[in-house]
Amino acid sequence: MVEILIGVEVTLEHLSLITTPVILLNGQQVISQGTGFYYARKVTEKPETHTLFLITNHHVLTGHPPEKKEPPKGDNIVFYVHKEKDNPGNIKQIRFPLFTKSNIPIWLNSRTYPEADVAVIPIPLTLYSDA
Repeated sequence: MVEILIGVEVTLEHLSLITTPVILLNGQQVISQGTGFYYARKVTEKPETHTLFLITNHHVLTGHPPEKKEPPKGDNIVFYVHKEKDNPGNIKQIRFPLFTKSNIPIWLNSRTYPEADVAVIPIPLTLYSDA
């Protein structure tokens, strides 16, 4: 339950906690904003071991659809994770580069359907271990 300012308790749907705004920036300048959601995949038999992915659209990360062969309009993104399940207002902002030091994009697109407007970013555990 989450208590609203006027003292009314509201049940928060747990699925709403897996979405996040995704803000595309070029340096410090905001270019555009979209949304994304999280997907966790278990990678071992240990229940606490998993990989977290941010799923969003290609156009959210680049500023244009995948079929356009233009350079990306931004170089980093900002997104958010919830630090507490029972306190959705307690969030952590994560700023994440879109390219490696060798200028390789950090996101994955479909090899089977390269025109699909979907992008997947693996998120390092160090960025969300406290969330």
